[in-house]
Amino acid sequence: MPQPPATPVVRLPTWEWALLLMGFLAWIGSPAVAGLLGLDGGGTALQNKSPAPFPRLQREAVAEATWGPRFEAWLDDHLPLRDRWLRLDHHLDVYGWHDSPVPEQVVVGRDGFLWTRERIYGPRSGPRPSAAAVLQAVDRLQAVAHAEGLELRVVISPNKATLYPAKLPPGYGYDFVTTVLPEMQALERAARRPGSALVDVTTPLRAERDRLADPTTPVADPRLRTVFRRSDRHWSVEAGQLQARAILEALPGATWQPALAPVVGTTYTELESELSSIYLKVGHREPYTTLRVAEALRLQKRMVGLDDGYQLQRYFHLGTRGLPVDPRHLVVVRDSFLNYRGDAPRPAHGGGILALASHFRTSTFIHQRSVAAPTPEVLAAARGADLVVVQIVQGNASQLIHDEAALVALLRAAGEPRGPRQ
Repeated sequence: MPQPPATPVVRLPTWEWALLLMGFLAWIGSPAVAGLLGLDGGGTALQNKSPAPFPRLQREAVAEATWGPRFEAWLDDHLPLRDRWLRLDHHLDVYGWHDSPVPEQVVVGRDGFLWTRERIYGPRSGPRPSAAAVLQAVDRLQAVAHAEGLELRVVISPNKATLYPAKLPPGYGYDFVTTVLPEMQALERAARRPGSALVDVTTPLRAERDRLADPTTPVADPRLRTVFRRSDRHWSVEAGQLQARAILEALPGATWQPALAPVVGTTYTELESELSSIYLKVGHREPYTTLRVAEALRLQKRMVGLDDGYQLQRYFHLGTRGLPVDPRHLVVVRDSFLNYRGDAPRPAHGGGILALASHFRTSTFIHQRSVAAPTPEVLAAARGADLVVVQIVQGNASQLIHDEAALVALLRAAGEPRGPRQ
């Protein structure tokens, strides 16, 4: 009976086998050696979490089989060299395989675009429950503002996916384009209706996107050809200024004055990008342009850190060189660029705040979350307003519904006369 052919045996040369074995033993034993030498005590900074505490040995925990998993979590977080090996893994994923080491938080799209998953899929990707419900809330707020003698404008700023849907990852693009984008387009159309309190900032941003994409448009660095940085969640300084101009021109009686507007710098600073510093931790850098106050302007800024972790910013004009300044008091409620915590976008002045403040005698900027549970300090800062702007990103559009009662309270406070300058 014929025998089946023998399976060929491939043997590594002795020196290669020895080299692989030595490398494996060095890698598997490196945490123990580092721990014995006191060189590294582990760490969890790369994952933005606190190390698990050592579990107390209790009879109930042993009986319920919960002590073992807690001990395993403690050992995992305190394993020597843990943070360094994970950091190496992150670098290999990003620069070697062009993939995300934290796909549950950040996903990789086309042409090097990085996306936070929550902003392109799920509740924070766009208007919820619908554009129609958001518009009804805007109409009710506008009626309250008119009753208080105020002018109200509401801005729903598009996120990166609305402006760059073609750069989304293939697995997310269809869902976003078929569910979120039509809602944003409905809001864009509503903003063009006569008498609407909505301000359309998507159209000028889209025009700027196309202008920058034109290869004949001169830029200081090819990475500056987008209105959103490829590895950031927030728009650029220039895009913030562009939105500020659209908002200003939508306010009755207001005029954009180039001589008062902040000057965009011709150079840029290399900083670690937002998504890298928060999630990826690989030192990826992006170019960030800067703004400076116009030479014709003298502007005083007061910042108050509130207990909720956000800033209340107030600006006062101290005079200009013969240029007229709008004498009214502008109050702006917004959901970004007012952080003073570690997750603040960079650069912190990039949200168009300075561009709006430069045109008014007095202006106040309050974070949307500070308004959601307004303190007497917040209501007092809004008192005596003439113009109120509410600016939120599209993923937070539902806050107009959830915080409607709080916004009504702010509008009524804004309609009260202000006492001596505060």
